[in-house]
Amino acid sequence: DLESATAEHRLRLSSGMDALIEELRESHPAPAAALATRALRIHCVGARWEVEAKAAAMVANSEEQRGHEVSCTDWALA
Repeated sequence: DLESATAEHRLRLSSGMDALIEELRESHPAPAAALATRALRIHCVGARWEVEAKAAAMVANSEEQRGHEVSCTDWALA
């Protein structure tokens, strides 16, 4: 439960997710064939908390792997 987690716990979770997302992007870039045949334009948003913004970044990476044109808001709206 993120509401009962300490600030230190939230920071560790957020930092770890940032590192994981960056590693995924570097180790699994979108294939060139997928880039040439993009089907959809998708924008991913984490609406409330920073963790949701990180999840949106992970979804964006996944959809880019499928060949879609993806953008992502990397901060929570609330």
